[in-house]
Amino acid sequence: MKRIINFTVPFLFSAAVFGADGTATPGGGVAFTAPSQSRTVWAKIEWVDEDGNTIGIPRHLHLHGDGREHRLYFDGATCETWTGNYVSGAKPEKWHGVVSGFRVVNQRTGEEVPVRDIEFCTEKPAIPPDLVLSHPETPLALDRAGRPVDIEVCVFNAGTIAATGVTVRVEGLPDCAHVVNPEAAFRLRDLPGGDTLLHRVSVIADTPCSFTARIIFSGGNAPEFVADVPVEIGPSLGLPDNLEYIPAPKPVLTAPCEVGAFYFPDWPRTLMWSKLWRIAPERRPALGWYSNLNPEVLDWQIKWAVENGISFYIVDWYGGLDENGKLWISGDYFEKAFAKARFRPYMKWALMWCNHLPPGWSREEVWTAMVRYWIDNHFGTPEYKFVDGMPYVSVWDGDCLERDNGPGGCRRMLDKARQMAREAGYKGIYFQAQCGHSPGDVKRMAGYGFDETTTYHYLGTGGRPPLAPKVGRFSDVADTSAAYWRNALAESDGIDFLANLSTGWNDHPWNDGFELRGRTVDLFRRICEDAKRFATETGMKRVCVAPLNEWGEGSYAEPNGEFGFGMFEAVRDVFGIMPAEGWPTNYVPADIGRGPYPTKDDNGGPAGRHKGIAYR
Repeated sequence: MKRIINFTVPFLFSAAVFGADGTATPGGGVAFTAPSQSRTVWAKIEWVDEDGNTIGIPRHLHLHGDGREHRLYFDGATCETWTGNYVSGAKPEKWHGVVSGFRVVNQRTGEEVPVRDIEFCTEKPAIPPDLVLSHPETPLALDRAGRPVDIEVCVFNAGTIAATGVTVRVEGLPDCAHVVNPEAAFRLRDLPGGDTLLHRVSVIADTPCSFTARIIFSGGNAPEFVADVPVEIGPSLGLPDNLEYIPAPKPVLTAPCEVGAFYFPDWPRTLMWSKLWRIAPERRPALGWYSNLNPEVLDWQIKWAVENGISFYIVDWYGGLDENGKLWISGDYFEKAFAKARFRPYMKWALMWCNHLPPGWSREEVWTAMVRYWIDNHFGTPEYKFVDGMPYVSVWDGDCLERDNGPGGCRRMLDKARQMAREAGYKGIYFQAQCGHSPGDVKRMAGYGFDETTTYHYLGTGGRPPLAPKVGRFSDVADTSAAYWRNALAESDGIDFLANLSTGWNDHPWNDGFELRGRTVDLFRRICEDAKRFATETGMKRVCVAPLNEWGEGSYAEPNGEFGFGMFEAVRDVFGIMPAEGWPTNYVPADIGRGPYPTKDDNGGPAGRHKGIAYR
């Protein structure tokens, strides 16, 4: 690596570059050339100040795994960082100083990347358009003859100069298939440097077929690039497409227990989905890259859930008090859509307060405001989930309640909330605790006064490894889930336990921290079968798909291009009681001429920006 030693121009990553006289000038970044990678990974940018302190910004840009060398620009002046749950440009301090060392680190392995040609810049350098393509490597499920099928290629411009005038050719289509959106399919929208878009070639095949579509990007001011996308189009289901709306759900009953699912609600923006376009396009939901602010999206989700035996959701819920003591609620997209959904009477739901926030966020003042809001706005609605005659509430981190309210504080907060509910006419509140996999976690939550424990993710023996290895096996999850449930129940001091049906983990799009390889529908089905035996033996009343739609973390069961309806049908086949007329048919919106349901900012052009800044 070529290092910059005793670099004497003070460099402000968060706002500007200062000249030798101390005056600020716009811009501020680093350009460097990264070697070819076999796998797309997140990079951490680190530099050393004049006092020898190492300062770093993780997960800001990708090292692209397309086997090519790339010239990359790190824009320190407008840096945005991805934390795994939200995009935040706010920095506690705006650093500036003398850079005495600089390096790029592979976020996954922790190894230094041997970059070259490092250039500190006061203005954005002119790097030619450099198109990086990604697409599914295996055919996606749920595409059918007689209706439009989108062949998608994610295009990222790693340069700083906009790609313009690029045209597109499509080769390899069989005689039975043709392009139905030629005006859009045969040209690439202008793509600014650092931006991403999803190029769609929509085709219709008259009969079922398999082929490889060659999508060729050429012309304009960018070199030629080629994407070979495998496509498999199955037979039509022959369903009517002139319906007034989605046919009403036909719920499937289950035995010996109810089946629920953890539901992640934050999918209203293209910016969120663009991480998956680049890294995991095979995860494309059966609803497309949807906005879950759309009530019709939620109606499909409810229909699919209840027709495959899932009868309640536990929904991530974010809220607190700002510095002025005013209530804030973030990510309440589920509640907004649910209020307008036609099928809401078919689905019960409960909230999970995601309180994994810095010290002070779970103090009594905040807790009291949250509970009052829940009582006034949610508990009295007919669809809210009750357990043992009480509103059902999950708390992500009981330790935060204990931390912010002193010894015994968690139990005191739970008791206060129950009293508030009784004063409002309820029997109390049934509190569930999310907890980890370490010995003592369940027992501690029981001691705090919770009524039930569970875990959002189970990732195999020992849970998620804090260090290397970064890879586990989903077969280990299937092999050890039953033992984990038994141990957790034995440790629970007599309170309830909710067994979780793990849907895996691969957070490559979000953090690139850990992945479980080898996930299959058959292994998930085995987890379901073990859970049914566990419920029968213990009298457990509920189990939970954990989680349903954490697309970015790689924990999902909702119908998708990778597994089709396989995960849902595993739940149905194991827990469901088949109606006399047989199982309801599983189908997607396009099968009846409905959809798609794009995000508000999905206009076919570059993906959305955050605060006007393209996400790198």
